[in-house]
Amino acid sequence: MMLDIHFIKDDLMKLILLFLLSFNLMAAEFKGYILKVKDNSFLPDSLVSSSKKLNISFGQFYLIDSKNSLMINDLKKDPRIDYIEPNYAYELLAVEGSGDITKSGDLFSKQWSLNNTGKNFPRTVLHGGVAGKDINALKGWEITEGHSEVIVGIMDSGIDYKHPELKNQLWINQKEMNGTEGVDDDGNGYIDDIHGHAFGDDGMGTDPMDYSGHGTHVAGIVAAEKNGIGVNGVAPGIKIMLLKTRSAKGKYYVADIVESLDYAIKHGATLVTSSIGGEAYSKTYLEVLERMDEAKMLYVQAAGNHAKNLDRFTVYPPSYNTRNMINVGNHSGNGKKWLDSNYSKNLVGIFAPGVNILSLLNKDFYAGPGRGGYYYKVLGGTSMAAPHVAGALALLYSLEPNIGHLEAKERLLATVVKERRMKNQCQSGGRLDIYRLLMNIRD
Repeated sequence: MMLDIHFIKDDLMKLILLFLLSFNLMAAEFKGYILKVKDNSFLPDSLVSSSKKLNISFGQFYLIDSKNSLMINDLKKDPRIDYIEPNYAYELLAVEGSGDITKSGDLFSKQWSLNNTGKNFPRTVLHGGVAGKDINALKGWEITEGHSEVIVGIMDSGIDYKHPELKNQLWINQKEMNGTEGVDDDGNGYIDDIHGHAFGDDGMGTDPMDYSGHGTHVAGIVAAEKNGIGVNGVAPGIKIMLLKTRSAKGKYYVADIVESLDYAIKHGATLVTSSIGGEAYSKTYLEVLERMDEAKMLYVQAAGNHAKNLDRFTVYPPSYNTRNMINVGNHSGNGKKWLDSNYSKNLVGIFAPGVNILSLLNKDFYAGPGRGGYYYKVLGGTSMAAPHVAGALALLYSLEPNIGHLEAKERLLATVVKERRMKNQCQSGGRLDIYRLLMNIRD
């Protein structure tokens, strides 16, 4: 199982958990099969009644439910079939865990990742914070806080779109917003997808509301409104698109992932960030990443939390390593790689803050009996590091809207703050700095 270690005050417990988790990888669980029909061909008649056509624009894809291995083998030989593969389940790079929960107020002073004073990083047994080991947000915001035409897709567990720090940050599908409730006004195959859609079936229909918390936390890191209450997002001036892919059992199936990423392509997202991963290779997943590349979209991905070198340890999607991917490792308040972060000289592009990160908490936590107000929580891992990079890139696109996606990636990696120990831990050899990125400052 791919897991993320949340903020735990006892560092010895962290080390024990890290040791255990590094040997506990996710089995290749799947639900049904994804079948791609060759161009100008048709689905075999025997499957028509037991299949679901996927809403994917770059080919004819179907989801079939079959446990008959002989049938699957026969389909692989059918000349009409391009390929067939299991609909694998991936998981979030996180688990529910303990952390500081605080009511709203002006909490910026606690956001060390944006402005590290050396004292606002909670000191641990291992180390404390070091002033300046942050993403240099204050200087970056003097240049831009983001533009509303830049859209970051959040592929995750959903987003609490009613949260006061997110409700003004949402991308709007105007045809659905101004259309008729219960009608697919824009003809895209999804009804009332005003801010995005729920692709995974978590028992809540097509509502992209977040009921587990992770997606809301990620969204807050990217774009929480800069309104003097609560926390600030890295790019508070941009918009976020809701790409909920969580199933009822907390799994993230490839068919839902691919539909959501194709949705982001078709609806003009600038880039997408994700913290979903697993050990199973999927050709369908790889195809949609390549389609994103053709659409000039970057894909910002959490590198994972096994404390492994990805040059010798395979995990997807980081190991797909398409040219539009940016895999992000996790550093602490002292500017060094954190214990559980994966790393790689060839596959991990950059490091960003991911330890003791304060962000938003979804409504299921704050709406219980006897509780009021809006709450915030500390979480950690590469799933917190990746949205820092997504927000930084959103600022770059806001400043230079015509920059190419590969040029933006090259610039991101070339303008890092170099850290001696990161030289062999990532491609860039350093950590994110927004000011240097926006000003194109290179060593």
